[in-house]
Amino acid sequence: MEGSYYLKKNSRNSSGSSSKSSDKKHVQFYTSNNSKQSLRRNVPNTRQLKPECTVECRKIRQIICDVLRRNLWEESYDADHCNMLAMMTSEQIKAQVKLLNIPRYKIVCVVTVGSKMGQTFLQASRCLLNTEFDDIISESFENGSIFAVAVVYTFYQE
Repeated sequence: MEGSYYLKKNSRNSSGSSSKSSDKKHVQFYTSNNSKQSLRRNVPNTRQLKPECTVECRKIRQIICDVLRRNLWEESYDADHCNMLAMMTSEQIKAQVKLLNIPRYKIVCVVTVGSKMGQTFLQASRCLLNTEFDDIISESFENGSIFAVAVVYTFYQE
Protein backbone atom coordinates (compact mmCIF):
# COMPACT_ATOMS: atom_id res chain seq x y z
CA MET A 1 0.00 0.00 0.00
CA GLU A 2 1.74 3.12 -1.19
CA GLY A 3 0.81 6.75 -0.84
CA SER A 4 -0.42 8.86 2.01
CA TYR A 5 -3.65 7.84 3.70
CA TYR A 6 -6.53 9.98 4.82
CA LEU A 7 -10.00 9.36 6.18
CA LYS A 8 -13.16 10.15 4.31
CA LYS A 9 -16.17 10.40 6.62
CA ASN A 10 -19.64 10.01 5.23
CA SER A 11 -22.57 10.78 7.52
CA ARG A 12 -25.29 9.94 5.00
CA ASN A 13 -27.60 7.01 5.62
CA SER A 14 -28.47 4.40 2.98
CA SER A 15 -31.27 6.52 1.46
CA GLY A 16 -28.75 9.24 0.60
CA SER A 17 -30.05 11.91 2.98
CA SER A 18 -28.03 13.32 5.81
CA SER A 19 -29.11 12.11 9.25
CA LYS A 20 -28.29 14.04 12.43
CA SER A 21 -29.72 11.33 14.72
CA SER A 22 -27.52 8.60 13.32
CA ASP A 23 -24.52 7.93 15.57
CA LYS A 24 -22.83 5.61 13.06
CA LYS A 25 -20.35 7.12 10.65
CA HIS A 26 -18.99 5.27 7.69
CA VAL A 27 -15.21 5.56 7.48
CA GLN A 28 -13.26 4.62 4.37
CA PHE A 29 -9.53 4.76 3.73
CA TYR A 30 -8.25 6.25 0.50
CA THR A 31 -4.75 6.59 -0.87
CA SER A 32 -3.50 9.82 -2.41
CA ASN A 33 -4.58 8.57 -5.85
CA ASN A 34 -8.16 8.27 -4.45
CA SER A 35 -8.43 4.47 -4.69
CA LYS A 36 -9.89 2.45 -1.83
CA GLN A 37 -7.44 0.28 0.08
CA SER A 38 -8.24 -2.44 2.55
CA LEU A 39 -6.09 -2.04 5.65
CA ARG A 40 -7.25 -5.32 7.16
CA ARG A 41 -5.68 -8.64 6.25
CA ASN A 42 -8.04 -11.56 5.96
CA VAL A 43 -6.28 -14.40 7.74
CA PRO A 44 -8.28 -17.55 8.38
CA ASN A 45 -8.74 -18.41 12.03
CA THR A 46 -6.82 -21.56 12.93
CA ARG A 47 -8.33 -21.83 16.43
CA GLN A 48 -4.75 -22.11 17.63
CA LEU A 49 -4.37 -20.76 21.16
CA LYS A 50 -0.67 -21.46 21.66
CA PRO A 51 2.24 -20.64 19.37
CA GLU A 52 3.96 -23.39 17.40
CA CYS A 53 7.37 -22.00 18.29
CA THR A 54 8.69 -19.52 20.81
CA VAL A 55 10.34 -16.18 20.16
CA GLU A 56 14.11 -16.40 20.31
CA CYS A 57 14.92 -13.31 22.36
CA ARG A 58 18.67 -13.93 22.08
CA LYS A 59 18.55 -13.64 18.26
CA ILE A 60 16.36 -10.54 18.38
CA ARG A 61 18.67 -8.91 20.94
CA GLN A 62 21.65 -9.62 18.65
CA ILE A 63 19.81 -8.08 15.67
CA ILE A 64 19.06 -4.95 17.70
CA CYS A 65 22.69 -4.61 18.81
CA ASP A 66 24.06 -5.10 15.29
CA VAL A 67 21.71 -2.58 13.67
CA LEU A 68 22.27 0.03 16.39
CA ARG A 69 26.06 -0.29 16.11
CA ARG A 70 26.03 -0.24 12.31
CA ASN A 71 23.74 2.80 12.01
CA LEU A 72 24.93 4.92 14.94
CA TRP A 73 28.63 4.16 15.43
CA GLU A 74 30.06 7.40 13.94
CA GLU A 75 26.97 9.63 14.14
CA SER A 76 26.79 12.95 15.97
CA TYR A 77 23.63 14.58 17.26
CA ASP A 78 21.52 16.69 14.92
CA ALA A 79 17.78 16.84 15.70
CA ASP A 80 16.52 16.50 12.10
CA HIS A 81 19.05 13.87 11.12
CA CYS A 82 18.48 11.81 14.29
CA ASN A 83 14.72 11.84 13.67
CA MET A 84 15.23 10.18 10.28
CA LEU A 85 17.94 7.94 11.73
CA ALA A 86 15.57 6.65 14.44
CA MET A 87 12.85 5.85 11.88
CA MET A 88 15.31 4.16 9.51
CA THR A 89 16.87 2.13 12.34
CA SER A 90 13.44 1.06 13.59
CA GLU A 91 12.40 -0.13 10.13
CA GLN A 92 15.66 -2.05 9.65
CA ILE A 93 15.31 -3.81 13.01
CA LYS A 94 11.69 -4.72 12.30
CA ALA A 95 12.55 -6.02 8.82
CA GLN A 96 15.36 -8.22 10.14
CA VAL A 97 13.20 -9.59 12.96
CA LYS A 98 10.48 -10.44 10.42
CA LEU A 99 13.09 -12.42 8.46
CA LEU A 100 13.20 -14.83 11.41
CA ASN A 101 9.74 -16.01 10.21
CA ILE A 102 8.08 -16.25 13.59
CA PRO A 103 4.54 -17.33 12.65
CA ARG A 104 1.48 -15.50 14.04
CA TYR A 105 3.47 -12.81 15.87
CA LYS A 106 3.00 -9.07 15.48
CA ILE A 107 6.31 -7.18 15.63
CA VAL A 108 6.47 -3.60 16.91
CA CYS A 109 9.77 -1.71 17.08
CA VAL A 110 10.39 1.66 18.75
CA VAL A 111 13.76 3.44 18.59
CA THR A 112 14.61 6.59 20.56
CA VAL A 113 17.72 8.60 19.66
CA GLY A 114 18.84 11.55 21.79
CA SER A 115 21.69 13.88 22.59
CA LYS A 116 24.18 12.85 25.24
CA MET A 117 24.90 16.02 27.22
CA GLY A 118 25.24 14.73 30.78
CA GLN A 119 21.50 14.67 31.44
CA THR A 120 19.56 11.78 32.91
CA PHE A 121 17.21 9.94 30.58
CA LEU A 122 14.44 7.64 31.75
CA GLN A 123 12.18 5.84 29.29
CA ALA A 124 9.09 3.93 30.35
CA SER A 125 6.45 2.08 28.38
CA ARG A 126 3.28 0.23 29.23
CA CYS A 127 1.32 -2.29 27.26
CA LEU A 128 -1.12 -5.08 27.87
CA LEU A 129 0.45 -8.41 27.01
CA ASN A 130 0.20 -12.08 27.70
CA THR A 131 3.29 -12.89 29.74
CA GLU A 132 3.18 -16.52 28.64
CA PHE A 133 3.66 -15.82 24.91
CA ASP A 134 4.51 -12.11 24.37
CA ASP A 135 7.96 -10.61 24.88
CA ILE A 136 9.67 -7.24 25.18
CA ILE A 137 13.32 -7.04 24.13
CA SER A 138 15.32 -3.85 24.59
CA GLU A 139 18.89 -2.74 24.03
CA SER A 140 20.71 0.56 24.33
CA PHE A 141 23.67 2.12 22.54
CA GLU A 142 25.95 5.08 23.30
CA ASN A 143 28.75 6.85 21.51
CA GLY A 144 30.44 10.18 22.27
CA SER A 145 27.48 12.42 21.37
CA ILE A 146 24.29 10.32 21.14
CA PHE A 147 22.44 7.54 22.88
CA ALA A 148 19.78 5.21 21.50
CA VAL A 149 17.26 2.85 23.03
CA ALA A 150 15.55 0.23 20.85
CA VAL A 151 12.59 -1.80 22.06
CA VAL A 152 11.01 -4.69 20.15
CA TYR A 153 7.60 -5.96 21.22
CA THR A 154 6.42 -9.37 20.00
CA PHE A 155 2.71 -10.05 20.39
CA TYR A 156 1.16 -13.43 19.67
CA GLN A 157 -1.96 -13.20 17.50
CA GLU A 158 -4.46 -15.80 18.64
